[in-house]
Amino acid sequence: MKTYISRGDFRENGTYKEEDDNEIEKKKFYRLIAYKASSEDYCRGCLMASYSSDLIDLILTQEELVDRIAKLQTEPRGNGESNYEFIVLKNAQPFKETNKIIELVEAKAQSIVAQREQLKIKEQKAADQAKEQAKIKAEQAEYERLKNKFEKRV
Repeated sequence: MKTYISRGDFRENGTYKEEDDNEIEKKKFYRLIAYKASSEDYCRGCLMASYSSDLIDLILTQEELVDRIAKLQTEPRGNGESNYEFIVLKNAQPFKETNKIIELVEAKAQSIVAQREQLKIKEQKAADQAKEQAKIKAEQAEYERLKNKFEKRV
């Protein structure tokens, strides 16, 4: 079924664009309201850290919604820092069909965590290689220094 869009999406000659209903469904916008309460980290009665509250209010497509929620859920937090609470609205009504979104968010969150772990492993390997190269250069410099020192004596 074809639907005519009347949101100002028209061609130069004044006729409206035709789009498939599937394309329109993909473009439906969701409103994400994410709130993180202020929190504090105490250790043995001493204040170690204080975290301010945060409010995010965005209008997103489904893909952007999934990406944003997954990123907010997987971002590193300090000890005692509170998590985000999410409200998703569609057409200004609370979004009831959350199972699909939850599955997509969980899959995206797992991929984000896996990517971070791979990046961490790569960075560790690069640091280890740099350390090894520095050690080899230092040993070569020491060898040359001792070699020159003993050649002068002979």
